[in-house]
Amino acid sequence: MKNFTISLEALFLVLLLIIGFYGAHLMLKEENNSPGLASPRQESPAMVLVPQQQTDGYAEFPN
Repeated sequence: MKNFTISLEALFLVLLLIIGFYGAHLMLKEENNSPGLASPRQESPAMVLVPQQQTDGYAEFPN
């Protein structure tokens, strides 16, 4: 029977694969899903800044 040896690099790659599957499992859990899986979750509406009205640079003085 031949001795089975595995390199440190192979162990590292297997570990990364397991971590990747675990991370994918955490991302796809039902309780954390947003309605569209790829869309970010928005907790509250964003504040929208209304731009100030532009003037042409001339002040209007009453006569």
